[in-house]
Amino acid sequence: MSAIYVSLAVLFLAYGVIPWISCVKYTPITSKLDGIVFLYPGEARTERDLRNCSMNDVCGVVHKRFWLSPTVERLCRCDDKDKEDCPWNWNEDYTDPYTMYLDSRSQLKFCNKISEVNKCTEREKALEVSDKTQLIATAHCYCPPYNYWALGRHESQVHHNGSMFTYDAYRCKPLPKCTEHQFCGFIRSDIFSTYFRCSCPRGDLCLHSTTKKKAEPLNAAELFFYGPALRGYCLPFNTTSALEY
Repeated sequence: MSAIYVSLAVLFLAYGVIPWISCVKYTPITSKLDGIVFLYPGEARTERDLRNCSMNDVCGVVHKRFWLSPTVERLCRCDDKDKEDCPWNWNEDYTDPYTMYLDSRSQLKFCNKISEVNKCTEREKALEVSDKTQLIATAHCYCPPYNYWALGRHESQVHHNGSMFTYDAYRCKPLPKCTEHQFCGFIRSDIFSTYFRCSCPRGDLCLHSTTKKKAEPLNAAELFFYGPALRGYCLPFNTTSALEY
């Protein structure tokens, strides 16, 4: 990917800095060559401005958005001579060793082969996220597909200058089976990706309800996300729907 950055034609979007993960502010830089929007935290504008990743750190988050260009959030840079850049491509299968799933359309990327780390158990701390000076996310085990991220511990401190430090620890838990019309997860209102809480029956999809009461968005707190979301329910698949989850 080094060649990509050498020939990268950058475009600073009119919005300048946008929020994406938690309270982090990002600067979007568009690669015309690849049709991908790279989001750099804080004052960073290139890979050189990022800190070096430690072992098992999340170096980036890839979002496969509906109708729009994919976005890649950069958290740190890889310092491994054999892998110069944090992976930025979306993987269609579940075999990529540098990837763990975040939600239905978002993937966590790593500099090292995270799939070679011990597989997570339900009770252990799987991933911790802190933002004392900068956002750092570190995995302690490999969370395979068909699991979800459950918050196990949350801490926050307000400093004298008004800034806030947060620490969250997540567990990797297997998806239980849903029944029809059961709540199945939160659907982000911005990019419509789904944080699943269970697996819908065959023939159903996890979709937001069209009834007025259930269709109103509410604030949801998930791994790398806090903001408006819709409640998803296991509903019979409608072949005329333009959305697939």
